[in-house]
Amino acid sequence: MEPTKSEVAVCKFMSEYSAERIEKIECLTWDLLSEVYGKEPVVPPIDLNRVANYLGLEIWQGSFQDERIVGAYDKTERTIYLAEDIPYVRKAFTMGHEIGHFLLHEQRPKETFYRCDMDAVEEENKLEEQEANWFSASLLMPRRVVRSLWLATKDSTEVARMCGVSSLAAHYRLANLGLLSFIEGKLLTVNEMVRRAVNICYPQRKQ
Repeated sequence: MEPTKSEVAVCKFMSEYSAERIEKIECLTWDLLSEVYGKEPVVPPIDLNRVANYLGLEIWQGSFQDERIVGAYDKTERTIYLAEDIPYVRKAFTMGHEIGHFLLHEQRPKETFYRCDMDAVEEENKLEEQEANWFSASLLMPRRVVRSLWLATKDSTEVARMCGVSSLAAHYRLANLGLLSFIEGKLLTVNEMVRRAVNICYPQRKQ
């Protein structure tokens, strides 16, 4: 069940290392977009195929035998695989997620992205999954672009439409950037925020 706006709150990493890591990801995505777009302005929705081409990545769409899988990548083959039966907003987030693994986690030769609860992810992989999620949000909704859109519209739904993402993804992004204030004094932990977002965007199918 999708949470109401009152259930959405800012999620912040509390440790200095995490804050530094987040800033590194934010800078990495902006530098990447600046290189990809060159002298052209970075205007949403971000052309992920253009980003992939710049990185020398191939994108293949098709069906996975395991219906829980929405995306995967093979670093050796420089290929990202996407499930073709998912909505564009999910496909875009998944593609950004896999590009994040490609750039952030050189030690990981292969990766599979499931429609599953973060609690099902092995403990040693949770931080990398969260980083890939943050990278995807930062790539699809660049910090300086989103701030400009928010100042112009003050409407998270409109920001979502312009960036080509779900309303929930836009709301979380705005909250994490401090553009939406705390609601009813709630503060979710990192794992709880990611768990809720993944459960909503990639729900497990009922048996």
